[in-house]
Amino acid sequence: MKAPKNIREMIAGNKIAVPNYQRAYSWDTPVKNSNRKTQTDVFL
Repeated sequence: MKAPKNIREMIAGNKIAVPNYQRAYSWDTPVKNSNRKTQTDVFL
């Protein structure tokens, strides 16, 4: 898959493409008994 270079390419065709390099760490989910804000908390 070719990496998108801008927002328009990321949402082309009513689909959101997340580049490979962001998939592994960007969407961490909350851990019990932790006060750390995760990217999922911020997004939602």
